[in-house]
Amino acid sequence: MIEARGRWTAILFDFDGTLVDSAPAILSAYHEALQDCGVTPLVALEPGLIGPTLAETLTVLSGSRDPVLLAALTQAFKTRYDATCAQRTPAFEGVPALLDTLHNQGVRLFIATNKRALPTQRIIAHLGWEACFEGVYALDSCTPAQPDKTALIGHILHAHHLPRSTTVYVGDRREDGVAAEANQLPFYFAAWGLPNPASCSEGLPSHWVPVAHPEASAFMA
Repeated sequence: MIEARGRWTAILFDFDGTLVDSAPAILSAYHEALQDCGVTPLVALEPGLIGPTLAETLTVLSGSRDPVLLAALTQAFKTRYDATCAQRTPAFEGVPALLDTLHNQGVRLFIATNKRALPTQRIIAHLGWEACFEGVYALDSCTPAQPDKTALIGHILHAHHLPRSTTVYVGDRREDGVAAEANQLPFYFAAWGLPNPASCSEGLPSHWVPVAHPEASAFMA
């Protein structure tokens, strides 16, 4: 078991669902891409789809592993989403103040996301967050591309010589916690984007730290 520390020198954040409310823009782009390709989704277009890679989600939505169809869907999604993602993706309330406070206190901040690098960078620029983060990492921003978030977090730790004893990962999905633990990092479960943040600890492993509100005191107490 990994014990959480009260004072972190480095914090790695997930992006979608953790720092920004990306659901409306992403779901709209999925809807338009499926329409463009004449595909009826096999599951409902709802926020729970957001988090896995684009390829994984399109496979679930289409019910197909046909590489030609998936390539067409991928291109249609990228075209639709990249054109409007920055303007249609707000930060969660309280997150800008959280990042400013942590950055001003000298905490090293990073992003580790399954989201593609291009829209991630566009949203960060639109929100004016470039100066807050020492590094912004997506699976496709590395050479070669990282296969999953576990590998991506490991890459960041190695590239920036981050000590595991004072580094933490923050995300909004169980998969994020699994990736953190695979890298021997404590995990903070960001619940401020959930419909009922107060119940965020229900069913979580006891050593994960639930955070109902994006307040700096939760990370620096």
